[in-house]
Amino acid sequence: MSGTIDYRGLPDELRQQNKRRSSLILEAHWLTAQKQYEAASDLFAEAAHLERPLIEWAQANDKHDFAFIHLLSELTLWSRAGNPRRALHLAAELRKNPYLSEKQSLEAEFHHQMLKEKFIEWQQVWSPSPVPA
Repeated sequence: MSGTIDYRGLPDELRQQNKRRSSLILEAHWLTAQKQYEAASDLFAEAAHLERPLIEWAQANDKHDFAFIHLLSELTLWSRAGNPRRALHLAAELRKNPYLSEKQSLEAEFHHQMLKEKFIEWQQVWSPSPVPA
């Protein structure tokens, strides 16, 4: 992977969606900095939805590095949107991707483990207290 994303051949509609996605992410980070977490979460979720068409286009056009970067972005966005289960599912799927380089496989494994640990913590925080007998 060269460190840059190759957008050559990306259809105009997807270019526009990608610009919208980038704007949503920037605005969500700004809202997070302002401690407006619920509004930021909504924007992270909207941006995550916009990742899927980019990923599908990249996979259909054998742009595996492009797809990898957007898959990581999608799972990160779902996590930031407050949907750790979806993010964990995407991370598990990413680990099975046969087109990953060794470095990408290690990165996918790292994200999966990190999300798994955070998901367990989240489950423990939200588990109901025992009911007294």
